Amino acid sequence: MIIDTHTHLFFEEDYQNYQKQAKSKVDLIITMHTTSYDIKHVFEFAENKKNVHVVAGINISKDLKKQLKNFTKYFLQNKIVGLKLYPGYQKFTPTDPRVSLFVELCQKYNKPLIIHSGDFYSPDGSAKYKYSHPIFIDELAVNYPKCNFIISHFAFPYMLEAAGIVYKNKNVYTDISGIIKDFQDKKNIENQTKQLIKDLQRVFTYYPTIKNKVMMGSDFSGQKTPYDTIQPYLKIFDKLYLAEEKEEVLYHLPKKLFFNPPSFT
Repeated sequence: MIIDTHTHLFFEEDYQNYQKQAKSKVDLIITMHTTSYDIKHVFEFAENKKNVHVVAGINISKDLKKQLKNFTKYFLQNKIVGLKLYPGYQKFTPTDPRVSLFVELCQKYNKPLIIHSGDFYSPDGSAKYKYSHPIFIDELAVNYPKCNFIISHFAFPYMLEAAGIVYKNKNVYTDISGIIKDFQDKKNIENQTKQLIKDLQRVFTYYPTIKNKVMMGSDFSGQKTPYDTIQPYLKIFDKLYLAEEKEEVLYHLPKKLFFNPPSFT
């Protein structure tokens, strides 16, 4: 079984396109709510889809108490399976004191805090790299050892830095989503896939033990974006992992992180 741990699916047309491209190879999909959309719309979209689960996006500049109240309700209703920060877009660091409120909430409900790291989809160029560097996640992981953190996109282009943080901290994981971009050029996608395989081989040479902490994510966001491809990501795991290794990272690991029951009774 396979869990795609990172998509941005909010509309039926994009969902159908995803299913067509996935060719029945993906069993569960996690969609990351972005704060530009009303999360109620995302819930409505996912409501009748047993294979789609929602991660709620945090808007650090909006009413934090209201968000905490809503997220608590959503966790109790099993409407969300984690929370996500967007530091580079919203221009704050993950070590910002406001973040602690959401770390503690994720810790309470035994759900991961996903942190957008590295590259952006920022057509207007307003997002800032200095906020999306993975180095800040090291401090967060040390300060909150009982919370699980996921570095999105392997923090590309900061993959070696991210690998070091994943290696050092047992509560930090990553995914390979969003690194391959579709510019409507099949040969370019093939070249990106080959290069990403080489980049991961390099990372695993230096940090071999993190191989079992890397999850599949496609960042699939629809045909109106460069993020509308799935098969290359599956190909990467076929190339770099043995069958039993794939079962662990493609299914058991994300199942443990996203679908474990709360740590309290």
